[in-house]
Amino acid sequence: MKIGWIGLGAMGMPMVRHLACGGHEIIIYNRTKSRAAALQYYGCKIANNPAEVCDADIIFTMLWDDQAVEAITFGENGILSASGYKLHVGMSTVSPQFAKRLANAHAEHGQDYISAPVFGRPLAAETAQLGIVVAGQDAAIKRAAELLNLMGTVFITGKDAWKANLIKLTGNFMIGAMLEVLGEAFALIRKSGVDPVRFLNVVNGTVLRSPVYENYGKSIIEEDFSTGGLQIGLKDISFIRDIAVKAGVPMPVAALVQDRLLVGCSRNYAELDWNVLAKIIAEDAGIK
Repeated sequence: MKIGWIGLGAMGMPMVRHLACGGHEIIIYNRTKSRAAALQYYGCKIANNPAEVCDADIIFTMLWDDQAVEAITFGENGILSASGYKLHVGMSTVSPQFAKRLANAHAEHGQDYISAPVFGRPLAAETAQLGIVVAGQDAAIKRAAELLNLMGTVFITGKDAWKANLIKLTGNFMIGAMLEVLGEAFALIRKSGVDPVRFLNVVNGTVLRSPVYENYGKSIIEEDFSTGGLQIGLKDISFIRDIAVKAGVPMPVAALVQDRLLVGCSRNYAELDWNVLAKIIAEDAGIK
């Protein structure tokens, strides 16, 4: 199958490699061309602009936010200015409202759009263990299924594309809330003289039993905040707060997490993983 791909960040690079190793012909576009050049080894061709990527059966976008996807889609030499492709698979974590706009715009052009945002960090992308939340028309999902399965496990969530984005954002809110809880718990444990490793082994071996708690817990204990994501977390929690206000749903925990993320940005932690929430909480507790 001929595939077009736009966006080669820490997630996009390994995802494209999986598709290339699956024997597919791929044309790629990335604003930073040096990252695209690294994929020529896998047989990928480099496009000069987003419209050139559209000479494909299916195109994928894996970008930062609504604004980045909007520019790629509706801007000069954007994908909607081109012909060729029949299906756009949006794997970016965008707002539900923007996902509705994308679906409507593609329908007006006689094309299909499905949302397929992912759960997982870069390591999950490298090992093809992403959780891929998919929503859209059945026929469109069926066309993309083989490719999505090369990157992780697919969870089909309905015919309306925006619902996948709401599920992804709500899941990210739950991760943010979990990081707040872990940070507070670790601060109390450490300041009370208890070994945080033993604490994590106990709670994750009994009441929680969650790989998310285990993996993030270990990274916090090891003070590994290197995988950038705090800014992404702030974007997603801000989306959730806006959605909650419009829906009339009080979400005080989301407000707390958003404030904590804003504090992290003010302390120059914006480029760190959002597990740095635990570091912020420890600092507030007077723990070095």
